Order: sequence, then C-alpha cells, then structure tokens
Amino acid sequence: MNSRRLAALLALTAALTLAWVAATPSTAIPIGLAETDGISMGDEQANDVVLYVDLGEPQLDQQVVYYAESEQTYIRHRVVNETPQGYVTQGDALPKTDAEYWGEYVTDENYVGTVVLRL
Repeated sequence: MNSRRLAALLALTAALTLAWVAATPSTAIPIGLAETDGISMGDEQANDVVLYVDLGEPQLDQQVVYYAESEQTYIRHRVVNETPQGYVTQGDALPKTDAEYWGEYVTDENYVGTVVLRL
C-alpha cells in the first residue's frame, strides 16, 4: 500500500472514530465528547460540548458526566460529596443535589468520565 493511500485510510479511520465517540457517549469508552443542555451549571450558553476522560475515581469539586437513569440522559454536574451510595453531584446554579431531585448518585455503573475541557 502506498503512503498516500495509507494516510487517507488513517485519516478516514480517525474521522469515523471521532464521529462515533461524539455521537455516542458511553460508560464503556474512556474518552469522548458529550453535548450538554440546560443552564444547571450556570453557563451563559444552554448547550455546549465537553471533552471527558475516565480518570478513575471522581474527586470532590470535579465536573463529571454520568448517565442519569431517571432522566434518561447524560448529565454534567459537579461532585459535591461522597456517600456509601455513591458520589453526590449538583449543578452549580441549582439549590439542591441530584440525589435530592431524582435520587441519583454517580457510581461505577453510570460514571462516564471527568470533564477536562469545555468546547
């Protein structure tokens, strides 16, 4: 295979991989993009895109992406506490935690990743 074909194949593979990661946030993929909506984090824009990476155990004050079963969506909120049930998260602009609103905790099963960059 000549170098031009190889470069084209690698570029196509990279583009398809990025498109797939961007379109399908998953707890099985250690890095990806997630689109968030709403103003629960106090953002001026209601919609933005974040890059997340599975860094292992979330730490207090980190923003994480997790799948909220009760809401059937991915949520980006800040870790505010750790309990035996899991990590407690809360939107910066919200008066209550996700546990208080929906009974949701971040666990190994629904944790997607820690936000490393807002795009």
